[in-house]
Amino acid sequence: LPNTLTTIGASALQSNTGLTSITIPSSVETIGSSALQYTGLTSITIPSSVETIGAYALQNTGLTSINFESNSKLKTVGDNALQYTGLTSITIPSSVETIGDSVFYYNQITTINFESNSKLKVIDTKAFGWNKLTNTGLGKLPSSLTSLDTNAFWENPNLTQITLTSPKDLPGWPNGGTVNGKTVIYER
Repeated sequence: LPNTLTTIGASALQSNTGLTSITIPSSVETIGSSALQYTGLTSITIPSSVETIGAYALQNTGLTSINFESNSKLKTVGDNALQYTGLTSITIPSSVETIGDSVFYYNQITTINFESNSKLKVIDTKAFGWNKLTNTGLGKLPSSLTSLDTNAFWENPNLTQITLTSPKDLPGWPNGGTVNGKTVIYER
């Protein structure tokens, strides 16, 4: 890809199963919807310049590893963007504000890390559904969170507790209550 490219367009490399590696130039700000969907990628590094990963952008790839460069500017990860991959762990950059619907749905994720000073505000429905999360693998959600869908962690049978650090209770997540079989705890 040319080092002047700012957008990998919608469906640009979709269904290119022979694509097993890619170097995304540091000029890229947007990875469009379905841009790398159904490719043979097994790992990827997202440059710090990327602000948006579009819907379905990396869905149904062979990804087992995703790395975000330091000082990431990523703000939005679109619906279903990393659905149906082989990811087992993920570190969410502190710049991310929105994780859309079913972004990490149906992977093998056991560990989620949130960088310190997180700006994360929204985790949408089934964002981490159908994974293998545990209480220790998830840990505490960032205090910046203002909206957490009650199905965000749907079908993670070994996840029995959600620990929130938000300054006030989030809608649908009562302190000491239960949501989808998971105990809700606030640590402030």
